[in-house]
Amino acid sequence: MTKPPAYDDEANANVSPEGEPAGAGLGGLGGAGRGGRGGPSVGLAFLGTEPAIDEADITIEVTEALGGPGGNGNTQGNGGALGLLAKKQSFE
Repeated sequence: MTKPPAYDDEANANVSPEGEPAGAGLGGLGGAGRGGRGGPSVGLAFLGTEPAIDEADITIEVTEALGGPGGNGNTQGNGGALGLLAKKQSFE
């Protein structure tokens, strides 16, 4: 790790370029990232006009796919979002 450019080794304190005491210390490192969103379950994907198919005739998964685990011990707060459930989905 490198020290900030305006670091005074003799006084062992952060100082400004003018020699005045600097403000607050450096911030901490960011936390681990979140997991990815769960995969989609789409019965019928289409472009343009929606096909005239009764949604009762389209089968999809019953529950959403789970999101991927996040970092930092995979706590509930950083897991990925649930996947999409849709009988019909327009991609325009």
